[in-house]
Amino acid sequence: MTMNGDPGRIKVQMKVQGLDGRTGTTCPDCMSCCAPDETPVVWDGEDSFEGTPTSTLTILGPENARPDPSRCGTGRGKDCCIFLTVGAEGFECQRFSSLRFGLMFRKSTMSAQRQPTPPYPGCFLPEVKG
Repeated sequence: MTMNGDPGRIKVQMKVQGLDGRTGTTCPDCMSCCAPDETPVVWDGEDSFEGTPTSTLTILGPENARPDPSRCGTGRGKDCCIFLTVGAEGFECQRFSSLRFGLMFRKSTMSAQRQPTPPYPGCFLPEVKG
């Protein structure tokens, strides 16, 4: 599915591919810094988002990150992912949510220090055998 000709924004978290072949994830809660015809994208391997013309993006599918407390590093101190939070429905991944940059800016005050850039599920720690 391509956004060709659609000047709007992608308003949900999706995996996308740009014209240059890079892949990334849309960060819909970060739209205030983009032009009306751009969608904020965090490209794989990057920390910040880039306003990208929506018409140049190909949607690859939903970004279905599902936190796994042990693979995200719960109880592992600095190896815990900074984007792992607990909400009303249990563990949540905030990597591409409105909390993303707040968590990144507060990282120096947290026990968790791991800030993964590989796409899900490559962001997980190796399974602990035991």
